[in-house]
Amino acid sequence: MLVLSASPVNTCATHRLPSSSSANHRLPSFRRTSTAASVDIAGEQGSLLKFAAVQFCSIPMEITPVSQLRPGRLNYSLHVRISRMWEFRGTNEQNDIKHLDLVLIDQKGSSIYAEIPPEAIADLKPHLQERKIVYMSKITIEPAKLAYRVVDNPYMVKLNKRTVVVEDKDEVLGFSKYTFSLIPLDKLEQHKNKTDRFIDVIAKIRTVTNATKVTTASGDQQMRRVILLEDLKGNTIELSLSGKRALEFDGDQVIHVGQHHHVIAIFVGTLVKLYKGHYPFLSGTSACR
Repeated sequence: MLVLSASPVNTCATHRLPSSSSANHRLPSFRRTSTAASVDIAGEQGSLLKFAAVQFCSIPMEITPVSQLRPGRLNYSLHVRISRMWEFRGTNEQNDIKHLDLVLIDQKGSSIYAEIPPEAIADLKPHLQERKIVYMSKITIEPAKLAYRVVDNPYMVKLNKRTVVVEDKDEVLGFSKYTFSLIPLDKLEQHKNKTDRFIDVIAKIRTVTNATKVTTASGDQQMRRVILLEDLKGNTIELSLSGKRALEFDGDQVIHVGQHHHVIAIFVGTLVKLYKGHYPFLSGTSACR
C-alpha cells in the first residue's frame, strides 16, 4: 500500500469492525565483476580460511533502457530500481516457492516484470531488496505472460543462476519508486473474474477489520483482513488481504491516523473476484502492495 495523503477531518473516518525510448548509453563509472579468485590463508592454529576475492575491471557496461528490451539478444545490462518483490507459492503459502517476482523501473520511468526460477533464488535474493537500485547483467528477455500481468509491457525479464546483480550505492536521481495503472472503482465490474492483469486502485480507506484466521474453500487455514475502500463518487468495494499481506498491513496505524485524517492509499496487484458468485470484491495476495 502506498499512502498518498492524510488530510484532516473533523470526525473519525476509520474504525475497527467486529472480528519511452532513447539510444543505449554507456556508464563509464561502473566496474563489472570479471573474475573471482580463491585464496587460502593460514590461521593462528594452522587452519585454512578460504575466501573469494572479487576483482573488478574498468570495462564500461552498456546499459539498455527497459523500453528497448527485445527477445533474442543475450548481452543486455540494466540499471533499475526494484520497485516490488514477492514470492509466488501458488494457492497455499506453505507450498515451496515457484518463482520470485520483481517489478523493475529504469531511470526513464519504464517498468517491466522480472522472474527468478527456484534454482536461482538462493544465489540472487541476498542481493535484491525493494527500493534498491541495481545493475543487472546476463539476463534473458521473453514475451510477457498472457495472465496475471503486473505492468503494461509486452516483454519480461528472466534471471538465472548466471545473472550478475550489483547494487548501485551512489545517490542516483530520477528513479521512480512506484509504478501503477489505476482503474476507477466504478470500472472494476468489467474486470471481475479476469486474470489477464492485476488491478491497481486508489481510494480512501473507510474501515479496517482485525486480521483473523479463516478456513478457505480448499480447507486450508489462512489469515484474512478486510478493508473497505471508497472513491470520491461514493463508490465502495471491499479489499480482502490474505496470508502474509493481512498480517503485514498496519491496521492499527491506519486506524490511529484515521481518527483525525482521511487516509488515501494506492493498492497494486489485486484481482476482482465475486463472493458467492454475486458480490464483487478485490482480492490481495502475495502480489498485492
